Amino acid sequence: MAERRMEIIAVVLCFCLCLMSFSAFAASTKDAKEPLVADRECSLSVSYRYDRNAFNGQSVKLYMIAEVSEDATYTLVPSFEKSNIILNGIRTVGEWNVIRSTLNSYIIANKVDPILVDVTDENGIVSFSGLKPGLYLTSNVSVTLGRLSCYFNSALVALPGLDEDGYWQYNISVAAKSRGVTQSEKDKNIPYKVIKLWKGDEGQKNRPTNIEVEIFCNGNLVKKAILSEENHWSYSWSAKDDGAIWNVVERNIPKGYAMTLEKRNTTFVLTNSLIPDIPDVPDVPDIPDVPDVPDVPDVPDVPDVPDVPDVPDIPDIPDVPDIPDVPDVPDIPDVPDVPDVPDIPDVPDIPDVPDVPDVPTIVPPQTGDTSNILLYAILMFASGATLIILGITVKRNRHEEKN
Repeated sequence: MAERRMEIIAVVLCFCLCLMSFSAFAASTKDAKEPLVADRECSLSVSYRYDRNAFNGQSVKLYMIAEVSEDATYTLVPSFEKSNIILNGIRTVGEWNVIRSTLNSYIIANKVDPILVDVTDENGIVSFSGLKPGLYLTSNVSVTLGRLSCYFNSALVALPGLDEDGYWQYNISVAAKSRGVTQSEKDKNIPYKVIKLWKGDEGQKNRPTNIEVEIFCNGNLVKKAILSEENHWSYSWSAKDDGAIWNVVERNIPKGYAMTLEKRNTTFVLTNSLIPDIPDVPDVPDIPDVPDVPDVPDVPDVPDVPDVPDVPDIPDIPDVPDIPDVPDVPDIPDVPDVPDVPDIPDVPDIPDVPDVPDVPTIVPPQTGDTSNILLYAILMFASGATLIILGITVKRNRHEEKN
């Protein structure tokens, strides 16, 4: 957490210092509390004032250096692509001052045209509106007012800018950093110097034996110099301190090097950094030819589908009458149990009928004769027994048929 706070404080401090010296920093989306809108219009107002003096009618040029994306990544515009300047990942004021000085030199060397030119108003303020989000550079301004000469640094400003609370500001107003020179100071000569440094080429395989530099005053070429090991890759001169704007341009930058320019008061430091070789990308093997696709046979025409006859309207279905309620079926009474049929007692065996003795020839009794009465009694008994047996037999057979 402490490291995070220190990073935020450093970013805010860089932003404030950048406004003072007209250097910008590449803000990161991790520092922002809201997304950057890459298609929103921006405006820039620059104030040119020294002490209590507001410089009216001063011409100011505006250059667009790079475009910015929603993730705060800068891309050089076509007119500055050949500068090979790296804009992303830079955080310190010193690094941005180097970029600002390098861009001033590149504009002079390549005669880059500004996108807008305007003049300051009675308050010493110049305003540019309708700008796309990106990185912008204003020109140096030198003005003389009586016995006073003022020099205003060029401005490298990011639009939009990130304020100390983490919100993007699309309308930026800044005051130019200035330096005033009085008449007594103008008569003094001050020394200027240009130094060449080499970086990343310790083997010195590609380092040239010398380089050519051109020295400009207020945009006009005044000197040329050759730098080499014989003069320790440096050149010096002196000039009046009259507020003139001096700049140095390196011509014919060696192939494979990127040049940056840092201005340290009256000393110009040119640094040529060797660009590391990018490994060759292996050739992509040829893709085998794709065999021709056979022609697809023509699809026969589909016969026309005959018109479907209209379906006659379905007559309305008559309402079904309500079904009357079915009356409750009365409970069926329980069937009484059938009483058990009593067992029929066994019929006693019928005794054998004794043989009937031969009946003697009946002789009509004589009147007054009682000798055959017993015989009549026996016949009557035998006939009665026979009838009883027959009755029992018939009843038994009926009972068995029922069962």
